[in-house]
Amino acid sequence: MDKLSTSIEYKYKLKDNNKSCDQEIIYNFSSSVPFISTYIESTIEERLKKKSTFLYNLQVKYFNEKYKNW
Repeated sequence: MDKLSTSIEYKYKLKDNNKSCDQEIIYNFSSSVPFISTYIESTIEERLKKKSTFLYNLQVKYFNEKYKNW
């Protein structure tokens, strides 16, 4: 197992879209074992999407409440 190596990169960006905000998630997962890589990548993608959607919705709710009278 000393030959097993993995890495993951994750970037989260918010883009200004003329009075709204769009989120962009970029991630890259690599592994020295291809069949593991495919499974883990799909699992990570699913979890990141759920988590980021949840966090994004919290941010939107917060800003809408904070600046509703602005």
